[in-house]
Amino acid sequence: MTSSSTGMYVSVDFHYNGFFSPNPLVYLDPVKTSVRDVDFGGFTYKESLLWLTKLTKGACDNVYYCIRKESLSEGIRRIDNDADYWEFVETFYSLESDSLESELDVYIDHVNEPILDWADNELLADGKGYESDDKDSELSETMEYEHECDEEVHTFDKIVGDPFLD
Repeated sequence: MTSSSTGMYVSVDFHYNGFFSPNPLVYLDPVKTSVRDVDFGGFTYKESLLWLTKLTKGACDNVYYCIRKESLSEGIRRIDNDADYWEFVETFYSLESDSLESELDVYIDHVNEPILDWADNELLADGKGYESDDKDSELSETMEYEHECDEEVHTFDKIVGDPFLD
């Protein structure tokens, strides 16, 4: 196994053969495996999936991760391509902690559930989701609006006496 440019090895808890449940978002009845001294920076996305398939002895089509300090609905991210995988690697290596032990959880969804939609819905229901601080996006009372004149509005209400509809 090659080492990454950071030279750091990580410890990750893998949760598999369980299932996700919404409201609150949880992973139920998993098999949990802790892996230490693996340099994920030395893998490509495809190599990591092959390694994970051997570790879990099953298919790993839907892979998610979450930093342990965050709730599952707030922190869950999907690893679906090379860019997502490198974001996963960078996220873990950027964790500020004295001990990197078990700071990250990886979850395998075997049922292909809409996990990210469940997380978004939970955040919106809790009032924590997607609040915009951008004041420029709000409508201004001084903004001018263009309106069509009533004379130019075309109506297509030909219900009675229309040979096409009859």
